[in-house]
Amino acid sequence: MDKKTDLFIKNYLDNITVEVINANCSTCSRGWGVSSSVFSVHKFYYLNKGEAYFKIQNEEFNARPGQLFCFPAGTRQTFHTVNSQSIELYWCHFSVSPVNNDLFDKIVFPYCADVNDFENIQRIFYGMAGYANNETVTARIHLKSLMLELIAFYIDNLPQEMHPSVQKSAMYKLLPALNHIHNASISQNISVDELAAIVGLHPNYFLKMFKAHMGATPIKYITERKITAAKKLLSDSSNSITDISIMLGFEDVHYFSNTFKKYLGCAPSKYRSMLLGGQTP
Repeated sequence: MDKKTDLFIKNYLDNITVEVINANCSTCSRGWGVSSSVFSVHKFYYLNKGEAYFKIQNEEFNARPGQLFCFPAGTRQTFHTVNSQSIELYWCHFSVSPVNNDLFDKIVFPYCADVNDFENIQRIFYGMAGYANNETVTARIHLKSLMLELIAFYIDNLPQEMHPSVQKSAMYKLLPALNHIHNASISQNISVDELAAIVGLHPNYFLKMFKAHMGATPIKYITERKITAAKKLLSDSSNSITDISIMLGFEDVHYFSNTFKKYLGCAPSKYRSMLLGGQTP
């Protein structure tokens, strides 16, 4: 994966939100399956026992235990048992998006990953199955956390040559701009006009595209990077608040303090004193 693509995917995954619709661990008997159907939800299937036939778009798989399959919404799917045998299937249905732009519309994922960590995959699916039917106030939080863990687990188990790639659509134009932001000095104040010129788009159009795909305006995205850097710099007592504001390119220390407080709820000086006092900011 080239650095620009890797950067885009990292930023994209940072902004995803998930909603688990259902999850369970089921025994599917002879006759289970569908033929050439399209679904409105994303699905993960993990075959624990038995054999099955899966077809996603034009790719065919003789599924076996130890394989985790991703069925993106909107793809044409066929799946069924084989040899008149029942199967044991771990599964979940879910939606995932960064600011209403679906992950699978932007990033291309292989449909199958071989996994060897059975205990981990079993823990995740059993956990989701339990929380999917749980009415406690924290159940949905646990469910979303496990879903994100499953997505990460899936990506981590893909062979290097099969790692996700970026759809060559309009958002691919953002990669040079993101690369410019991350390669520039943290003190540099980059304008929307500058970024728009890099990708060859009108500033207004670029602004809308960036916010749609990254979940924030370019200026907010850059400011958040500065605040992250400020938190690290504040852990070093040798840097004065004024020095840190200059290092990060803020026009004056008061503007830096106000911006920091807006994002973290306390002034830089208070944040530092909490760190030095052993408190969790």
